[in-house]
Amino acid sequence: MHVGDQVSVYVRIVERSDKVVHAMAFLVDDTTRRLSSTLEVTATHVDLVTRRVVPFAADVADAFDRERSRTESAGWPAPVCGAMGIRARATR
Repeated sequence: MHVGDQVSVYVRIVERSDKVVHAMAFLVDDTTRRLSSTLEVTATHVDLVTRRVVPFAADVADAFDRERSRTESAGWPAPVCGAMGIRARATR
């Protein structure tokens, strides 16, 4: 990527449980039409008072599910590293 190139970031929810989300981000150089970078993360929802991992609020969980459904139709599997993931899935 070079100064002045147009870039886009695409986020894909890979999976989630009631307390954890696994996602990827793709940085694309639109000028050259090439993938520049990927980022894979797992994030937990923590109550800052109790300092414990707690379930996502219903509206947040629904937003993750909507985004996951929207991006599952990409037609290709997310290129996950295999070392990250979620042990237990939420009941949906």
